[in-house]
Amino acid sequence: MAIGIAGPAAVTAQPDEPRAGVEAPATLDASLDTVTLVTGETLTGRVVAQDNETITLDHPVLGEIVLTRSGVASIALAPAPIAPAGKPEPAPVDQIAATADLSIAQPAADPIEPAEPPAVWSGRFELGANGASGNSDTTSIYAALGVKREAPLSTFTDDLSYRLATDDGATTTNRFFNRARYERRLAEDGRWSWFAQTSQEVDEFKDYDLRLSGSGGVGYDAIQTERTTLSLYAGAGAAREFGGTDDNLNPFALVGAAYSHRLNGRVSLSAGGEFEPRLDDAGEFRLRGKAALDVDLNESGSLKLSLGVEDEFDSDPGAAQKNDVYYYASIVYAF
Repeated sequence: MAIGIAGPAAVTAQPDEPRAGVEAPATLDASLDTVTLVTGETLTGRVVAQDNETITLDHPVLGEIVLTRSGVASIALAPAPIAPAGKPEPAPVDQIAATADLSIAQPAADPIEPAEPPAVWSGRFELGANGASGNSDTTSIYAALGVKREAPLSTFTDDLSYRLATDDGATTTNRFFNRARYERRLAEDGRWSWFAQTSQEVDEFKDYDLRLSGSGGVGYDAIQTERTTLSLYAGAGAAREFGGTDDNLNPFALVGAAYSHRLNGRVSLSAGGEFEPRLDDAGEFRLRGKAALDVDLNESGSLKLSLGVEDEFDSDPGAAQKNDVYYYASIVYAF
């Protein structure tokens, strides 16, 4: 007869002659082998053959059953019978295999690549103000907002600032500046990267109403430690001024650096600068630099005191001053 048993064990039975009068044993016979399926069911009989793919069990009721190894959880072989003295018997079938490790090796799963860590957003808001009254009434306001998005291979930053100063009711400073920058590393742990950045500048006391610029190039992280970083970059770009005497698109080269260092658990120093020589006029260039000292005011570092200075130099400012220097003290909220 042909017998099929459904289930994860994928069992197929070989044809066998009916065994009249044979009933399933009421208790497990210690002389029989026991096969436990992955479904928890057990079969008893004699393991008469096995290979890497199948196990053949001689069941006292069902006859020979062929089991696939993927459906078998374990095999418990009965101890070999002790032959009478003087009548040695041959070793049971596959005795050598029985003494080996019979645990079923499941097919190796395809390796799961780790998910890329999510991007992390951070930012800071600064606000500073001072004033004086008496012989002259002066007021100065400084505000800045910066956001940063860090991913394993890229960094995006956007920093904007605004300054307003008056003296006896007359405006002496009214300036807005914004710069957005995208940087992409060539390898997650590498030092080389490429970048693209753009800036917008509005200054009431410059020889233009609006200045737009865009540039790109390559960068190199010269120092990368937990306390200190130094990045160098170079490239080229172009700028255009609106509302001034020169509204042409002026190309320029770009060389810059950014440095940061944590002096201790509460105090950190940062500095950076850019040099932009004109490519169409060798005598003209712009220079911008900034340095700041941040002191954490609480344990989490979310509240800081920032002392800084900024310097901007333009070799051809028109009727305006060539050099502008700004000093500031501000309270920073980091998020």
